[in-house]
Amino acid sequence: MDHAFKIIVILGVLALVWVALRPNFVFLIRIDNGVVQLAKGKVSPEFLIHVTEVCRQRDVMHGWIGGVGRGRRVRLAFSPSIPANCRQQLRNVWAMS
Repeated sequence: MDHAFKIIVILGVLALVWVALRPNFVFLIRIDNGVVQLAKGKVSPEFLIHVTEVCRQRDVMHGWIGGVGRGRRVRLAFSPSIPANCRQQLRNVWAMS
């Protein structure tokens, strides 16, 4: 019984650490079969249009793009399926919007 209690406590601590460290998404955009859709939060319609165009140009079919709040700024985070050149292009668009 003592061993099981230790395991439960360790799992509880790990769960709390995971919740504390996970990104706080201000918005989340999902890409499924090439279709770009806002899943959480708000972004401008123009930004969604740019995301759709960039993903189409780069043949991105699946993944996500999230806006992570850092104080008063929002930085972009990407799923691993988004290629580096696509990420940079989207960062450039985000900086101008």
